[in-house]
Amino acid sequence: MTHQDVISESLAGWQVLACISRTGASHRQRGHHCQDNVAQVLSRSRDGAPVTVVAMADGHGHPRHFLSDVGSKQACRVATLTVSEWLGDLRLQEGVRTDLEHCRQQLARELPRRIQRHWTSAIQQHWRQQQRTMPAPAGTTQPLTSQPLEPEAMDSQAFSRLPYGCTLAVLVLTPQWWAVTGLGDWDLVRVSSDGVARLLSEERSPNPERESTASLCQADAAQAMAARTQMTGLEPDSEPFAVMISTDGVRKSCGATTDYLSWATELVTSLQRPSAGAPMRSDLSQRLDRLSSRGTGDDVSVAVAVQGSLVMPTRQPDHLHGKTEPQRLPGSKPSITPQESEPRPILQPGLWPLHWLQWTLNHRRSLGVLIVSLGSISILLSLRVLGIWCNDIFLLPEQSGESCRGRDR
Repeated sequence: MTHQDVISESLAGWQVLACISRTGASHRQRGHHCQDNVAQVLSRSRDGAPVTVVAMADGHGHPRHFLSDVGSKQACRVATLTVSEWLGDLRLQEGVRTDLEHCRQQLARELPRRIQRHWTSAIQQHWRQQQRTMPAPAGTTQPLTSQPLEPEAMDSQAFSRLPYGCTLAVLVLTPQWWAVTGLGDWDLVRVSSDGVARLLSEERSPNPERESTASLCQADAAQAMAARTQMTGLEPDSEPFAVMISTDGVRKSCGATTDYLSWATELVTSLQRPSAGAPMRSDLSQRLDRLSSRGTGDDVSVAVAVQGSLVMPTRQPDHLHGKTEPQRLPGSKPSITPQESEPRPILQPGLWPLHWLQWTLNHRRSLGVLIVSLGSISILLSLRVLGIWCNDIFLLPEQSGESCRGRDR
């Protein structure tokens, strides 16, 4: 279930606290492969500066992408090696002047094309190595080919990038700058030393109502990666901070964006202060498994790196468990019911009619008893008053003898 765990690796001001993938709860129940993969490579620049590259990929898992777990694994391997080779030609020692804009342009334009080209070669080689009769895609009963094929026939007639479709995120850490590139529905968060988390990068879907994402198997993957490329320079007096990248299973399991950002801060804090008696790796795995089980059930992956001597403030325990409604994946059922996760509506202060209405709704049973009691008392008082009034009307004539005798006649 864990493809790679890298805990507490130090390099020139950077410390990688976590780099891990966990199989989602629903995938474990169904016996499906984990579609997420992560990889990390530590290397050196041309002048010996330590650099690291973290890659994270999420296979689509759709029947059309029946080899997406292989695609995500190859994407991580190819991306880390390609970017590391590029870093090996740069001078990145502290004090050496670096053209950040030139590096950013290469990371946004040239490297995505290399990554997709090398990834295509890798999955094509995997395709050739498969059995002559390919296994049936998930959710289908027909094999990919009805007759055994020679490798040449498989290569020329059947190969496509589509079955290997996946997203990709690449985090680059150097002594002078840090950067991110990639495509798909992953997220990037920055956590400052005061515990405030900020979302730095997310996929902007043209159609939010549809469950779709950019993919490395698409022809325009390199252009999509250019749009997500960011690079930030580091100054000697920069405040310490942490960065976290995660696959969509993490954010969707948290529910609201604010809850996702709170979860990111709590994760960074917990990684710096592991619970007594529990290994950091075990505690992190349990945290991710718990998030998936109580969320969408999707695979979950995170990578966390810290720059400088970050000291996080003390925060309250995780408040998300069982209190947020996860986003539902197509064809999947959330592990918690809407009744368990639905928050109580919050009214804006100063709107007293709405506050009165909310108070009335919350205490309607007590108000009902009170109204019935008051109504009963009102009826009794009304009957009492009516009785006195009737006595006044019908007894007054009896007090006048003449009138009564006159009427009797």
